[in-house]
Order: sequence, then C-alpha cells, then structure tokens
Amino acid sequence: MKTIFYNFLVLVFFLIFIFLILNFFNYKYSGNPIYHRLGIETKHLKYFKKKEYNEVEKEYLSYFSRYNTEEYLTIYKKKNKTNNLYSSGGEDVNMIYFLDMNNCRENQPKDYFNTDIVLLGDSYLWGVSINKPFDIAGRLRNYFPKKKILNLGTPGSGPVDQIKRLKNITDNNNFKNLIWFFYEGNDYQETKISDGSHIKKNCGFIGRKINQNFNLINNFSEEYSFFIRFKIFLAEFLRGLNSFLKISKTYNKHYTLNENDYNLILSEATKYLNKKNVDRRIIFYIPSYSYQSHKKNSNHPQIKKIIKLKNKVKEISLKNNFEFIDGNIFLDKIDHRLHLYHYGYPTHFNSLGYKLIAEQIFENLKNK
Repeated sequence: MKTIFYNFLVLVFFLIFIFLILNFFNYKYSGNPIYHRLGIETKHLKYFKKKEYNEVEKEYLSYFSRYNTEEYLTIYKKKNKTNNLYSSGGEDVNMIYFLDMNNCRENQPKDYFNTDIVLLGDSYLWGVSINKPFDIAGRLRNYFPKKKILNLGTPGSGPVDQIKRLKNITDNNNFKNLIWFFYEGNDYQETKISDGSHIKKNCGFIGRKINQNFNLINNFSEEYSFFIRFKIFLAEFLRGLNSFLKISKTYNKHYTLNENDYNLILSEATKYLNKKNVDRRIIFYIPSYSYQSHKKNSNHPQIKKIIKLKNKVKEISLKNNFEFIDGNIFLDKIDHRLHLYHYGYPTHFNSLGYKLIAEQIFENLKNK
C-alpha cells in the first residue's frame, strides 16, 4: 500500500510540475493556439464561447438582431438604391452587399469623382464576414459623413496588382488622400513584380448573388461533446509549448519582404500620386494573427522576424514619401488580443478589430 501511495504522490507531483512548466511557457510566449492540429474549427469555438464573444461584439450583433431578413433587405435596397444584391457567409450575421460598376464593394457613383479618401488593400479592407457599416469603409463613412470615400479593397490581392488597379480605376478621378493597407500576414509574399498580364483591372469579391434561401442571422448550430471542449482546452493550453518548440526556428521563408520590388512598387505609386496631386499618402500596416497571439514585447524569433518586416515596410514607405501608420497602436489597447478575431480563431478581424482600425484612421485624419 505504501508503494502505491508513494507512486501516486510521484505521479501527482509530476503532473503538477508539467502543469507549471506549460503555464510558464504560456506566460512567457503564448502564441498560436493549435486549433488546426486538433481539428478545431470556428463552429466548435462558437458553440462553447458564444456568450463570451457575444459580449465582445455586442454593438454589431444587437444592431442586426433588430431586423428579420425581409425587413433588412427592404431597408438595404432602399438605402443603397439597388436590387442587385450579393451574399456571403458570416459567423453570426451573414453578409449582404452590392457591387458597383468596377465590382468593388458598396461604392456609390459619386464616390468616383473628386474623391476625398481612396482606400486600397486586400480582404481586410474588403471586410470579409462583416456587414456595412461595421467594415472599415462603412465606419469611415460614418466618421466623415461629408467626405467621399472610395473602397478598392479586393480579396486575395497584393501590392503588385493593387497599384495597377488603383491606376486603372482612378485614372479619370481626382482624389485627395490615399490609404494603402499592407497586411503583415501575406502581403510580403505578393510584392514580386511580374508582367502583370494576370491582373484583373477591376475589384474582386467573395460570395454569390443573393437567393431566396438567404437568412440574415446565422442561427445554424450543432451540439458538440465534452471531447471537443477538451480539445479546445488542449489547443489553447499547449500554445506556449508549441511556441517554445519553435524557439530555434529561423523563419527564413516567412515574413521576408522583396525589398527592391516593394520599393519599385511604391516608387511607381509616388509618380502616379504626384501627377494626381494627391495630398496625403499613407501606408497602414495591419498586424497578423501570429503577432497578436504572442505576448506583448515577446522576444520569440517569429516576433523578431515580424518586427523586422514591419520596420522594413516602414523604411521603404518613408523613403517614398508615404506616411506610415502602425495598426498595432490601437489594436494593442485590448488585453485579450484574440478577441479581435471571430471566436479567437485565425481568420479575419471581427467587428471589434475593424472598429479599432477605423478609429485609428479617423484619429489620424480628423484634424488634417
């Protein structure tokens, strides 16, 4: 009996030791939860974390909960003067939007003439999974009701095709300000200059034409067992260990900017903007999920490489007479930074993330 008792004590102390070690790694590094490795999807997190994230997105969810689908469609069509609607899935609220003459999202014809602010970027600017007016462009239009704002956001695009699209669409448009979004997660991969023959001159989009089966509120849900809840716990509890195991990784193939080509892209943009007499040119730097998932001021090699990328983008931006705005400044205001994403999953921002981005832009433009 004594042997069994001592063995039991040894096991208990060993488990406590392992628990403390894993907690230390979480405190020291944090990092990406290993949801993908354990087969966890957004729908699983939604089931177990709905109450928590309903509070995070209270403003967004309460706005749309006031309407049934038919009411909202009627209001949307009347306000935007169109019956040609498109839809795409959302985590809690399904997307509804219209496309303009260039397949860009929710611009009115007047926005194409003597524009005050042109927005250029990828799917973060386009506003995946977020309805108007809670996307970046929608919020800015509310913040600046007297200004014409043109959204040229295109999912899946990068700096090379974005500058081509800007020149094509705004050739006959005089505009005052350009805000060009650089997404840390993949835009560094899309700066290699090619012949551009594959580049579409207009915007692209996600989704399809709306049909009679469309529902505004996404009420679809399944019940999941305790086993799924346990896997979520493991995915989050082992995130620090996962980061520690990568402490010697060099990240040579990640977050490496093609400096020469990016400089040429911004140089080309500068010449065009000078010709158009554009007042302000801003590179707005959007941080990645990987950055947000680590502890603030982390010395992990992945974070060091990310910071090196950001500094290089800033250096080249300033060299080409662009202002540089670091999106981390406002996003770092919240303690639990994964609250910026849908149920903490590595996706695009939720309404809170987009709100903070728009607020930071507003603060930089309101007195100028």
